[in-house]
Amino acid sequence: MVQKIRRGYSQGRRRSAGGRCLMNAYLSMTKSVGLKNNDLLEEVIKKGQLRQDFNKEVVNVYTACRDELEWKQWYHHRYYQRFKLSVRENSRHSESGSDWKEGVFTQECASSVITGQGQSSVLETHLTVHPVYGFPYFPGTMIKGAAAHYCHRVLGAQEERFRENGDYYTMLFGSKEQASVIQYEDAWPDPECAETGLCHDVLTPHHRNYQSLKTGGEKHSDAALADFAPRDDDSPDPVHFLAVKGRFTFKLTIDPEVREAEKWLPVAEKIVKAMLNREGLGGKSSSGYGLFEEVK
Repeated sequence: MVQKIRRGYSQGRRRSAGGRCLMNAYLSMTKSVGLKNNDLLEEVIKKGQLRQDFNKEVVNVYTACRDELEWKQWYHHRYYQRFKLSVRENSRHSESGSDWKEGVFTQECASSVITGQGQSSVLETHLTVHPVYGFPYFPGTMIKGAAAHYCHRVLGAQEERFRENGDYYTMLFGSKEQASVIQYEDAWPDPECAETGLCHDVLTPHHRNYQSLKTGGEKHSDAALADFAPRDDDSPDPVHFLAVKGRFTFKLTIDPEVREAEKWLPVAEKIVKAMLNREGLGGKSSSGYGLFEEVK
C-alpha cells in the first residue's frame, strides 16, 4: 500500500512550462488534485490505519520535490523579492546598510504549528498551505486576527485605548468604519527550511468518551456518566495529522497615505512577536502547539 501511495503522488507531481515542480502535497491528499488514481483517497479514508503511512508519504514526496535545485533557486528569488525589497523607500534602512526592512522579522517554531483544522476536510484534519505554490504558510488574516485578540485581551487590560474600538487598537487593526494603518502580510518559510516545513505528528487521546463529554447543556444520569468515566483499560486512539515546523518570515507594511502610520509599525511588530512567543498561532495551543521563539 505504501508503494501504491508513492506511485500515486509521483503521478500527481506537476511542472510548469519552465520545468519547476509545482506539486501541492496537501491539496492532492484532500482533493485528489493531480492524482490519476482517484480511488486512492477513498481507500485511505475508509482504512484509518493507513493514514499514518499516507501522511508520511506526503511529507517524503513534498520534501523530495522542494529539494530540487531549480525549485530552490526559484523560491530564493521569490522570497528575497518579497521580503528584502520594499514597496516604499526607507531612509533608515539605506543608512544602516542592512538587508532587512523594518517590519520584516523571522521567528522559529518552538513547537509544531497546526493551522486550518477548523476547515472542512475529507481526512478530518486540514492544514493550511499556499493555494498556488503549495508550501506551508500563515495567512496575513490569521496573523492579524491573533495579534488583535492579544492586543485587546492583554494590552487592553493595562490601557483602555488598546481595547477593541479604542483609538490605539483602531490604528493598528482597524474597525468597521476605518481601515488600519498596518497591513499584515502572509508569512513564508525561510528558504533554508522550506523543503522541510511539513512534518507528521500524532496526538493519542486515551479516554475519548470522557474527553468528548461536554459540560453544561444536556444532562446525563449517573449511570450514563459512569460510562464516560476514564478507565485504566480504555484503548488509546491515535490521531495522525500534518503539522508545520521551521523558521518563518513575517512582514508588516504601512499605509503610505497616512502620515503618522510609520510610528505604529514598531508597535505592531512588538505585538505580533509577543503574541507568537507567549500565546502562539494556530490550533491546540493549550496542548503546547503553535509557539514561536526569536531566531538566535
